[in-house]
Amino acid sequence: MIKSLLLVSILGGCALGAPSYSTSNNPVVDLGYAKYRGVRNATYGLDYYFGIRYAVPPEGDLRWQAPQAIETHGKHSSGIIDATILGPQCVQGPTAWANGTNLGALQVLGASPQIPASEDCLLLNVLKPVSPKSKSLPVLVYIHGGGYVTGNSISSDGSDFTKYAQGNVIWVAIQYRLGAYGFLNPKEFDGHEGVKNAGLLDQRLALEWVQHHISAFGGDPSKVTIWGGSAGGGSVVNQMIYKGGEKKPPYRGAIAEFPWLQPYHDDTFLQKQYQNLLNDAKCGNVACLRSLSASKLETVINKSYYTGYDAGIYSYGDMYYGPSVDGDFVRDLPSVEFNKGHFARVPLMTNHDSFEGILFTNFSTTSFNENKAQWQKTWDSPTPKFWSSLSELYPLSSFGAAYYEQPFFRSLIFPLIALLAPLSAPGVDPALWQTQQINGDANINCPTYYFAEAAQRYGVPAYKSIFDAGVYVHSAADFPIFNVDIFTVDSSVATAVKDYFLSFIIRGDPNTFPSVSHQTRTHWPQYGQKNYAILNVSDTSIAAQRDPDASDRCDFWHSQSAIVRN
Repeated sequence: MIKSLLLVSILGGCALGAPSYSTSNNPVVDLGYAKYRGVRNATYGLDYYFGIRYAVPPEGDLRWQAPQAIETHGKHSSGIIDATILGPQCVQGPTAWANGTNLGALQVLGASPQIPASEDCLLLNVLKPVSPKSKSLPVLVYIHGGGYVTGNSISSDGSDFTKYAQGNVIWVAIQYRLGAYGFLNPKEFDGHEGVKNAGLLDQRLALEWVQHHISAFGGDPSKVTIWGGSAGGGSVVNQMIYKGGEKKPPYRGAIAEFPWLQPYHDDTFLQKQYQNLLNDAKCGNVACLRSLSASKLETVINKSYYTGYDAGIYSYGDMYYGPSVDGDFVRDLPSVEFNKGHFARVPLMTNHDSFEGILFTNFSTTSFNENKAQWQKTWDSPTPKFWSSLSELYPLSSFGAAYYEQPFFRSLIFPLIALLAPLSAPGVDPALWQTQQINGDANINCPTYYFAEAAQRYGVPAYKSIFDAGVYVHSAADFPIFNVDIFTVDSSVATAVKDYFLSFIIRGDPNTFPSVSHQTRTHWPQYGQKNYAILNVSDTSIAAQRDPDASDRCDFWHSQSAIVRN
């Protein structure tokens, strides 16, 4: 039980169930092509519409094809469609490296086992206030995390946040194809055999659906903010660099929380991945894969994670399937695209937690050289110069007495993490903390610096924070937003965090919308090239400071994009 309380933080954010509902006054919405009956929760003051299809089920011959809009390609009922219960989640994937290690439960945390899984999963939920503040509300579209292999529309349940907003916003949560269903990207898909990054195309179609239909719920399509954490945060970044950056994207603001930027694997890796899947399926091409039954395909795809791991194609901390550069949707690596200004110029909020790397670190390794052997499988042909620079930037001496003065090591979460590994007192395992810092910087921390710095350089307002509080590890920043009652921060800090996000969604600025709780909050400065100002959130206070990621370490990672592939 203790471990599950810790591990709920990983990958998909906060796995929560929606509150109970009353069906005494069920609302109905007319979308033009179909009518949906939702359910009202009088206690929360919200109307819920669950499992609304935005695309034709991507089954059979539609596997690995671009999603088809439900309005133009679907079969529509003349009656009212039930939207009072959750629809199926997309088929989830395992994580081979988690089995038998410190994070043995990792592969299920983004998912909700009680929710059936199906390929027919291109669905979204809408939460709207019963008593809206206006006839045309700002809209929040949430893209769930889960490492691109797990997660669903309630991985981070928006009920409490939407209730807190007191009639000022509409919440939309979307689902998209995961794992090999959404991110199988071989060269064969450059032609007509399929499409690459199908999961990102799903997200894009959902955003277009919102543009067409959110007004029926009382939402303003010109006031959409996209928001996601972990792989959801990475998805926000990918939507921002869609086709090199749109001048008029289907959103006006972006929130990329602790964005998971795992390697965007190259074509050689992707071909090995595809061939292994074909071999596991005893197939010779994608047509054969499309002919498999749903259960057979799920079995084969699940096996592929282990086949790839056992073959040494990927290593610890890599989710195996995920976005890649396809020359169309993702035209280059995110760090490169942002550096060149190839992104949608909308206000950006981003953050990360203070110990992002620990839950992606193999506790069974005890030296830099052991981890080096794993990183060589993850990164693309690191050079001797790369390794020497890495050692110089992260010397073991940096993980001495001063490092262990951080509040994380005095928190309640540290002894819980210690249960997962043969850890003793802080300071005894400097190689472990060296590795967690490298993993966190490479995949999450430093990308937030790249994105914020590039945004301000191209004249776009950017706001960055570091969450040094709560559980301190990956997705900790979401706990106060979604009212997760474990290792909670001071109530005034939690309220301020919610107010920042609500203000950004409503005004495009985290400072200007008054607190619905009538609480004052520290001014969140825009990120600037001269001062690199961010907010630091601790358990009891919030203060502005210089971004510690504006450093030689992150400049190194940025210069090595071709190797680390993000």
